[in-house]
Amino acid sequence: MAISHGFNKTEAETSVSAPVSVNSGLQVIVGTAPVNLLADPAAAVNTPLLANTFKEAAAAVGYSDDFAKYTLCDAISASFQVMGVAPVVLINVLDPAKHTTEMKTKSVQVNDGVAKIEETGILLGALVVKKETTALVANEDYTASFNDDGTVNIALVTGGKGDGATTLTVTGSILDPTKVTAADIVGGVSASTGAET
Repeated sequence: MAISHGFNKTEAETSVSAPVSVNSGLQVIVGTAPVNLLADPAAAVNTPLLANTFKEAAAAVGYSDDFAKYTLCDAISASFQVMGVAPVVLINVLDPAKHTTEMKTKSVQVNDGVAKIEETGILLGALVVKKETTALVANEDYTASFNDDGTVNIALVTGGKGDGATTLTVTGSILDPTKVTAADIVGGVSASTGAET
């Protein structure tokens, strides 16, 4: 019996395969995406965005497993996770400036300085957070961040106006993909301004 000193190495195949890049049959996909997850949601509206990997696609338009609402995410999953083909051009037509619904006022419980809003599609720029009747200021009294499932955590800042709260009142706007019409998808060019959609 031989004694082995040092390191032994074995290799196992990964279950994730690299996408196959193609130079013909480029996919150009028009649909809706959870752009509220982005730092600048308006930048991903009516703009062709090239993605070579799943990570690039998710960074460009956001990602959610809710394929019924977000059709671009269905295509991203099919291209990168199922079929392993790249690149794709993504065009999101879900505009947070006009395709929204008002979120009903909710009371959320604060546990250890953090409250969770069990709602997806929230636009952080339109979120209004109050402790009783006192409006809290983002990045001063609280910070808001997305969870992996698209819900939002509100973390109260120590010493801020919300410090010590046991409940918060929240309201705002959420994305509403049902408001996207055929005219939003077909698009065109404005004769007066030259703006393309």
